[in-house]
Amino acid sequence: MADALSRRVNLLNLVKDFLLVNGCLFFRRRLCVPHTSLRDFLTWECHAGGLLSHFGRNKTIAAIEYQFYWPTLKRDVGNIIAQCQVLPIISRPTVPLA
Repeated sequence: MADALSRRVNLLNLVKDFLLVNGCLFFRRRLCVPHTSLRDFLTWECHAGGLLSHFGRNKTIAAIEYQFYWPTLKRDVGNIIAQCQVLPIISRPTVPLA
């Protein structure tokens, strides 16, 4: 009985974090992004689209989490950034010419 009550309290606390405004779902004031290609677009745009200029995983996650939410955000961003071919090149230490 106590277990069921505990789960109910946890569920009610989770539901309080969501808000529906004009047909848009928000989680803790961040827009929830559905499981569509929009997630990939937002990730690439924040990572390589001139907004952040090929920052790494953590800075890209921070930029996206500032305004958006989806449950697998960190994993998805990591997978997409692993495909970036520019980041390893610009992350290398520079070698002095002389």
